[in-house]
Amino acid sequence: MTRKTDYALVALSRLAKERKGENRPLSARQLADEYQLPLPLLMNVLKELHRAGILSSRRGSNGGYSLVSLPENISLRHIIEVLEGPVNIALCSDSGHQENEEDCPSCTIMNCCPISDPIQRLNGMLQNFLERISLADLTTLESNLESNLPLAGLGVRV
Repeated sequence: MTRKTDYALVALSRLAKERKGENRPLSARQLADEYQLPLPLLMNVLKELHRAGILSSRRGSNGGYSLVSLPENISLRHIIEVLEGPVNIALCSDSGHQENEEDCPSCTIMNCCPISDPIQRLNGMLQNFLERISLADLTTLESNLESNLPLAGLGVRV
């Protein structure tokens, strides 16, 4: 993930906390100042999240950004894909590049690749895991993370 996603998660977690409290919109400047984030990059991130329907925005002196839906309904996968594009471990794990090597010009062994099928399965598990993790899971101590690890086929604990 890039800084865009890092900053988005920081801002979204703050907006989720605000939703539980006064539920007032917060400006990009307020968020940037509170967490010492670069304002221009944060503004671009917030605009992307707004275009994707994750945030609403209000203009004016009491304006700013707020979450459109409950944090429980916003998946980590959706946030990442809005800012980074599709989640793929390797280029060949993109569904548009699975048919043959002509679809994946940077891969010269697509027809006989020994790891293509395992990579596809691993990529699917990663996408499922990220889909099951919500913004609420990242912002509360009573997180669902540990219970989601076995569902994703991962035998690790956080």
